[in-house]
Amino acid sequence: MKKYVLSILIIILLASCSKIQSVTNVRKDDMFTLSIGNMDEELDFFSRDGIAFSLKSDIFMKDGFFYIANGNGKKIMKFNSFGNLLKKISPARQSETAPKDDSSWSFNEPGNIAVSKDFTFIEDTVEYNLSFRDEYIDTTKDTTKDATDYESHILNNKIVSIFNENGDYINYIGQEGLGGKPFPFINNIFTDIKDRLIVITQTTFFWTVYRYTQTGEFIDSFEINLENNLPSLENSENTITQIDSIIPDRVNDRILVELTFYRKVLNENTGDIVSINQIKSRVYYYDLKTRSYISWMEIPKKNDYNGQNVLLDIVNGKYLYFISLGKDGLSQFLTITNENGYPIGEYNLNTDSANIIYSSFYVTPIDGIVTALLCTKYAGGISMWRTDKILEEDSK
Repeated sequence: MKKYVLSILIIILLASCSKIQSVTNVRKDDMFTLSIGNMDEELDFFSRDGIAFSLKSDIFMKDGFFYIANGNGKKIMKFNSFGNLLKKISPARQSETAPKDDSSWSFNEPGNIAVSKDFTFIEDTVEYNLSFRDEYIDTTKDTTKDATDYESHILNNKIVSIFNENGDYINYIGQEGLGGKPFPFINNIFTDIKDRLIVITQTTFFWTVYRYTQTGEFIDSFEINLENNLPSLENSENTITQIDSIIPDRVNDRILVELTFYRKVLNENTGDIVSINQIKSRVYYYDLKTRSYISWMEIPKKNDYNGQNVLLDIVNGKYLYFISLGKDGLSQFLTITNENGYPIGEYNLNTDSANIIYSSFYVTPIDGIVTALLCTKYAGGISMWRTDKILEEDSK
């Protein structure tokens, strides 16, 4: 009888760990607002006829300063907490070291941004007419011999440009380091507690993690092949595994691989696929020293409906932040767990999502402060949530 009661208690405990039981409001601090336009301190987000551009804008926060990479405006802006513009990086011409032709240019398509102690890193794209050079196209995994079928090739046309504290262009980083061959599609870039630059790239066939010193010297790289380098479920028959994201732990030498598993439902007579159903999502921890998966955690499910928590970041090597939409499809929520998946809480970010047409979130990797660039048709707002206070309470 005691054994039976103990089993029931274990089941209840496991169930409580997989779902958040209640939602708490967390205060949203609106720091400052950027007008829409093409002046130095404005956010260039629309064309003159009011149509939104497709280029990315990204936010980064370090030591109380906010960095905005504005793709449409082809610039980087640094603000203090009052919204005063302290620095703008918008080069009229790139250095002679970067891939280019003879024409003058600024940024092409600035995207993800990361900042170290001494340098600012910005993802960019080589000039369009250079993207299709033979040396930038990887055909080793092609399924076609058609040289013009670019969708079947891996196009290496991304670089990471380095700027010093004064905003001066230093060099660019490619796969091998300074001046290297451009990257394929860059999913994101990061800096860790040692000020190393981490570049995550993504192709149809594999994801790759690159690490560099803050001055651009190559350290190492690791490839995660989609065919033979992914963990599988306990019952993996007729399953499909998808990588949703890869995020580096900035404290420990490991990466977090966010996976979603699907099961194919087959017609009993023909064997054809009738449907593909999502089973579950997990975060796997991959040790970069041993080059092996060391553990995993179940991504917590939403309590009120079958929503999806998406991994946002890992904080101080032990707290995971997930973001999701609410039942109305507009509200945004933050879920915090420890590294084993035990829930700390779910928090309503109180964003006016009905009017937001573009958002970019960032989490400070040591403190756990959430910041966001939230854009409406009329302005870009910089907001902050002091979720670090939640972690301080949890650690007591």
